[in-house]
Amino acid sequence: MRVLIASVFALACAPAHAEFLNGEALFSMMKSEQETPRHLARAYIAGVHDAQRGVSHCSAEGLSLSDLSAAVQSMLSEAQSLRVLPADVLIGKMLETAFPCSDDKKSPSSGHDANPRRLGSQT
Repeated sequence: MRVLIASVFALACAPAHAEFLNGEALFSMMKSEQETPRHLARAYIAGVHDAQRGVSHCSAEGLSLSDLSAAVQSMLSEAQSLRVLPADVLIGKMLETAFPCSDDKKSPSSGHDANPRRLGSQT
């Protein structure tokens, strides 16, 4: 977990971009006593996971949303100073660190390079 926190800390030097949700807001949603914010937080985590799968990480097929959410909550709990960063960046870096892709596994579903920056150059 320390390697993960150090990796995420390095992101603090990355260029800023607009975000809809930072780590503090996501953590608050996850810890809410109300059910709706907790469900929204889980949906957000699932969306980040799905959007980045095969691009920045190659998670295992059997990974459950419950396990993923628990890992995100644990990371946000331990890395309080990083919660000012965008939630998608924090989740993405955690996934990249936990589930790195090998060069031959760019996109687990299609076998093609799923990097959207390169899709325009493929014909």
